[in-house]
Amino acid sequence: MGTEPVAPPRETRFPIPLVGAAAILVMLILLTPVLITGGGAGSLIAQADLVVDHSPNSFATYFYVRGVGVVRYAEIRIGLNQDYIPNTPGDMINWTTWVNATNQVSLYTWTNDTSAAVNVSVYYVPTTGSGVWYYGILASSYNVEQSTVTLTPLVGGLSVPRGPISTVNGHTFPLAIALAYQDRSTEPP
Repeated sequence: MGTEPVAPPRETRFPIPLVGAAAILVMLILLTPVLITGGGAGSLIAQADLVVDHSPNSFATYFYVRGVGVVRYAEIRIGLNQDYIPNTPGDMINWTTWVNATNQVSLYTWTNDTSAAVNVSVYYVPTTGSGVWYYGILASSYNVEQSTVTLTPLVGGLSVPRGPISTVNGHTFPLAIALAYQDRSTEPP
């Protein structure tokens, strides 16, 4: 009976502790200005989203505007066209209903119509610097027979799912859509 040979310890070729420390330092470098100043214009914290929600077995489509972070916006405007004719360009739409708010965190509107268009403008003013706009124009079509909603961006800069979205699957809605960012204080188109 002899002693069994012991394998020599393996050398680590990849310094995992150093990579973890570097990742933490990068996060601190990126987040410290946001944490101190509350988020600059155009930052992820100030980003405004349009949340589209359509519950199963319902005709109502809800449009919520809110920030990714906890942000108070100087102005939020939501225009709604409940007589939207598909394929009408965004600049040719007559906005029949407006919901406006100043110094708010969020705002919403809704419709029972199967075809509608929504126009969203959000003005953010950071503690230092000039204000910026987040905006988007979107068409929403609800197919009653198939229980699906189709979203169509009517301006550039919006990313929405392609094709019909099922309202029966409870995991699809609500759906957050990042609004387009305009780095200037003039109103968006």
